Amino acid sequence: MDFNWSAFDGLLGVLLVIVLIWVALKIVKRIVIGVIVIVLAAVAFFTLHYGELPFSG
Repeated sequence: MDFNWSAFDGLLGVLLVIVLIWVALKIVKRIVIGVIVIVLAAVAFFTLHYGELPFSG
């Protein structure tokens, strides 16, 4: 029986692409959540301390 290695290589290529997309989405999700937390912390800081800042008027 002759095994078709090109089909096996193609399947491995597709699997590798799926895994890379999954990892990229996990990294992007963490970055987006981190940016949202930083923005919320900055907004909270500036709203609580706006009167103490030198450019508040």
